Amino acid sequence: MPQLSVIVPVHNVERYLHRCVDSILNQTFADFELILIDDGSPDKSGEICDDFALKDNRIKVIHKANEGVSSARNAGMDKATGEYIAFIDSDDHIDPNFLKIMLEKAVSTDADMVMCSYLQTSMGISATQHHPFGNSVLDGKNEITEKLIKSVIYVKDTNGLFSPCNKLFRTGIINRVNLRMDKTMSFGEDMLFVLSYIDLCEKISFINDPLYYYNQSESGLFNKYRPSFLNDIMKCYVNLKARADRLCLPEAYLPLSLKYRYYIERHIKTGIKIEKHKFGFVLSVYRNKEVRDVFYQIVSHREEVLKSDCWNNYELRLPKLISRGLLISATIYSVYQYDDNNLLRKIMKLFRKN
Repeated sequence: MPQLSVIVPVHNVERYLHRCVDSILNQTFADFELILIDDGSPDKSGEICDDFALKDNRIKVIHKANEGVSSARNAGMDKATGEYIAFIDSDDHIDPNFLKIMLEKAVSTDADMVMCSYLQTSMGISATQHHPFGNSVLDGKNEITEKLIKSVIYVKDTNGLFSPCNKLFRTGIINRVNLRMDKTMSFGEDMLFVLSYIDLCEKISFINDPLYYYNQSESGLFNKYRPSFLNDIMKCYVNLKARADRLCLPEAYLPLSLKYRYYIERHIKTGIKIEKHKFGFVLSVYRNKEVRDVFYQIVSHREEVLKSDCWNNYELRLPKLISRGLLISATIYSVYQYDDNNLLRKIMKLFRKN
């Protein structure tokens, strides 16, 4: 049985797949199995996986119908036999010492999870994203809660925390509770998985070095409009707010709400370009009870909001309308704000020119 199982979900990534798999096969640590899950790729990714498997007996290939990255990762966990699991996305790659350093840290500190920093590349520009914990070790559930979970709830300094890809997990812990990713979600499912896993940890170790190389694509899921996005982010909001309640942290409501207001507005801005019935689309967003709670929390803490340099009464107008139940007025206001083809907006532009 190998010490490590490396799980790579694969879908339509023939452009990056060789770089990813080569970075794994060229590791300075060799006692691992590599599980490639071809999630119904329409390109040659599946064939590339099979070619790699013919050349290295550490590679297992699973071909399945396309159900999304969570389903692919779950299929990999079902087949994993290693003591530890690492997740790597097929358009990313890793440092030659990634597996060696992560495993040595896990063994030497008896950690249930190990997390490193990562190098993010976007539009040809690379920058190291350091998590806020340096090379520390969090020992015991109380310390994990105080220093890690509270940081998550406050949405502060969480670089790489929500991703499963810059981490090492104990397979035994995952299998003990049959922990899997929610395959009905296409955004935030990795965060909920990581948080659920952290709840089971007694010790977590951190590595400050950026050993994981994350390629941020402009065509990534976050930049696409998906009708399911709203429900996904609201699941995350409800989960984090419930954690704040359990830990008696009402002061976390505002930073949490400001974060999710951004996601809500992003959903509206992308959707309003696609949806045929724009007014009905926006109104349906504001009828969501969790969305209304986000704006209610912002208005409830308006004095704190107004102390911030980047917030003013104008930006509080929409939260006030929604918190008062004036959803139609809020919808009209939002359509005017976000729809570049809105007739009233075009007329106002003409008046300003004249």
